[in-house]
Amino acid sequence: MNQKYTYLQIYTLVCILVLLDQSLKIWVKLHMFYREKIVFIENWFEFIFTENIGMAMGMKYGGDFGKVNLTCSRFILIIISIVMIQYLIRNYANKKIIIVMAFYLAGSIGNFIDNLLYAAVFSESIPHSYQIASILPKIQYSQLFFGKVVDMFYIPAIESMTIPEWFPFLANTKIPLFHYIFNLADTYITTGVVLLFVHTDILVRTVYKIMLKLRR
Repeated sequence: MNQKYTYLQIYTLVCILVLLDQSLKIWVKLHMFYREKIVFIENWFEFIFTENIGMAMGMKYGGDFGKVNLTCSRFILIIISIVMIQYLIRNYANKKIIIVMAFYLAGSIGNFIDNLLYAAVFSESIPHSYQIASILPKIQYSQLFFGKVVDMFYIPAIESMTIPEWFPFLANTKIPLFHYIFNLADTYITTGVVLLFVHTDILVRTVYKIMLKLRR
């Protein structure tokens, strides 16, 4: 496997994925008001513009300090991912594992850009209003490191599951599954994790080879 060619392939893939993620987020931010809905396939696929002020699934902690810490933590994970990709390529690791890391890196960069820049680049998308955000406004809604992550994908079909009528005690009970709104960067990270499980055998062999190299 040619190392220079592999570097070019992997980082081109990362750049394309990040560009797609950011292009969609910027379009949503500048063309949809907060909580606006666009239905593509009824009960299956919708756009709902929302913003995540904290971690995954809307979690948050520590106020302003927590927000800065979260942004810095994402930056550290990006550096670690790049170092790992470099190491894997130099040691001729299986390309599938490198692609897994590329998807994770692209997702991390996508959400990091939101956290780092969006508060200083866009005006605020205000809940319960029909105001569309603008770019490079005279008054930003916050400062660097305090940006909100733009989310838009919503799949009603997997929001909940209804237990069949024949099931004892719990018949017709709705069980929540996945009601969160997410973005392309989130799908990249999820794809990377899924591929990691799918190719667990390759991962184990890769880790084993790396451990042997480190012991020499």
